[in-house]
Amino acid sequence: MSLFNGRALEQQLLAKGMVNQRQLALAKKLQQQQVGPLLVILLRLRFIDLDQMRELISSYSVS
Repeated sequence: MSLFNGRALEQQLLAKGMVNQRQLALAKKLQQQQVGPLLVILLRLRFIDLDQMRELISSYSVS
């Protein structure tokens, strides 16, 4: 089971201005080919940085 709801994560990435629609579409296409977490693919593409990744992960942390 994934930590992230894909649609909610995508909406958060766009709402926070971390990526644009074009970057997200490219990352999702690569995700289908490479099979891996979207955040890792975005990081590899340098669309987000480690601080942004940490921010997203911490926003999904369960207390």
